[in-house]
Amino acid sequence: MPDNQAEALENHATGPNRGASPDDVIVRLERYSGIELADAFDIADLDSEIKWHAKYARQNGIHVSPTFMLNGLVQPQMGSGDPVASWAEAIRTAP
Repeated sequence: MPDNQAEALENHATGPNRGASPDDVIVRLERYSGIELADAFDIADLDSEIKWHAKYARQNGIHVSPTFMLNGLVQPQMGSGDPVASWAEAIRTAP
């Protein structure tokens, strides 16, 4: 989401993103982050991968959201209030 949260859903259900397709949201995320994401969403078993990562996180004591992990390591310095540019930089420079 942009730093001003202008396109975020309001109350998790209404607002400008309500009519957006998943492809619209992916395009916006790519634009904000500078990271190409669309190909990852074409992975046939992406849902299985996400479930595996969620299970891995729970097994490692992560039971609250948001908690951020990069390459299997918790990133306590990252938070949901951080600018998108900070997230993108952390992802780009993760070991």
